[in-house]
Amino acid sequence: MDPEFSRLVDEAANIAAPGRWAAVNKGIKHLAANSGADNDWWVQLFASLCSQVFSEYLFLKRAHEEKRDEASLLAWRARNLLELSVWCLYCSKSRENARRLYADAGRDVLVDLPARVGDRERAAQ
Repeated sequence: MDPEFSRLVDEAANIAAPGRWAAVNKGIKHLAANSGADNDWWVQLFASLCSQVFSEYLFLKRAHEEKRDEASLLAWRARNLLELSVWCLYCSKSRENARRLYADAGRDVLVDLPARVGDRERAAQ
């Protein structure tokens, strides 16, 4: 196996290391309690990214452990985890990058939410 690939697999496995989730939660709570002026958005963004990374990792792990013959599900979960890691790296490079992602995500919700509500209303009829 490629050494770099092995390193990345080992690093991903460390997500589930005992106490890691608790340590991340503790750090997020500390940031939230001490966010300072105009930092609430920043804490919310990084907490959301951390939560999504842990969730996608667990979804990927569960799909793999269940030995499903659905390679597409494993590929989808791995792709999601990869994309999240790219966004984490992008946001960690600068506050401006993080602000850009936060603003884009907010616009996406404003566009997507009315469509979802409309879908639910039509389904209920």
